[in-house]
Amino acid sequence: MGVALGTGSSQALACERVTTLSVDSGNDGLFPVFEDENLRGAWLAAQRAMAHPDRADTPPFTTARAGTAAALRFSDVAATLPPAADGYPDSDLGVQLRLAARLLADENHGLRIVHVPMGADFDTHTKHPARYADLMRDLDDSLSAFRADLAARGLTDRVLIAAYSEFGRRVPDNDSDGLDHGAAGTALLLGPTNPGVFGEPPSLRNLDADDNLRATVAMTEFYATIAESWFGVPATDVLAGAPRPLPGVVAA
Repeated sequence: MGVALGTGSSQALACERVTTLSVDSGNDGLFPVFEDENLRGAWLAAQRAMAHPDRADTPPFTTARAGTAAALRFSDVAATLPPAADGYPDSDLGVQLRLAARLLADENHGLRIVHVPMGADFDTHTKHPARYADLMRDLDDSLSAFRADLAARGLTDRVLIAAYSEFGRRVPDNDSDGLDHGAAGTALLLGPTNPGVFGEPPSLRNLDADDNLRATVAMTEFYATIAESWFGVPATDVLAGAPRPLPGVVAA
């Protein structure tokens, strides 16, 4: 089971045969709060009836009903989660990681993956140094609080944190004290791993024709490492092109 926190759909959890759920952790008004338990039960029963697969008759309605059913299951899970911890920054990432820790602490629903987008503005085409420092401070503080929360719940060795960006930055300044979109970036695996830097550092002397750093580790290799070394799933079962995992990253 997997869930994506934040707004919009998550391509990271897209698959062929399963409807995945994206939840905005700050939008508590999606499901009304009833003081009358009988009224709440009747409302939930109506929602479950509309989401029942036997009522699906066209592909759009099938998808909508599957999504509603997933939302209702998540609502049931959220109602019984362990209490939230203190110490998180009051940012989108901090709020979502606080919820992620609570979800992972509840072993009753079989959750294996929580996708948490940072939701920040990384388009640092102007004033890159100051803006990037603030972004990294939020990432550092949020991940530190998340790790401390996991440790307090006894989950440090059971959760692998994978952090990555959909793009990097180009090397030259763009004359606006900023850096434009780049094709290569960094990725982080945090948890029961062997410390170190994996992959060759990209050379500043060997940029491509668009002034991009040349990636030395493919994103599919990063995913393959998670699939095989952490989940025990052959990378060829979930990724095209037969990518190979990076050896020695995840601790045995």
